[in-house]
Amino acid sequence: MIYSYQSSHPDISVYDQLQQLQAEFNEVKNENKILKISGRLLLERAPQLITMRPYSNT
Repeated sequence: MIYSYQSSHPDISVYDQLQQLQAEFNEVKNENKILKISGRLLLERAPQLITMRPYSNT
C-alpha cells in the first residue's frame, strides 16, 4: 500500500503520503461498514430464509 507507493515514488511529500493513507483508510472503513450492514441484514432475514420452502421446477 503506502510503503510500496512511497518506495516507488521517493519524491512524494510526507503530506501527500498522509493524504493517500487517509484516503485508503477511509475506503477500508467504508467497506467495513458496508459488510457490517449486509451481515446484519442477512442475520435479520435468516429466519425467513430458513423457513422458506425449497423452490422446485416440477
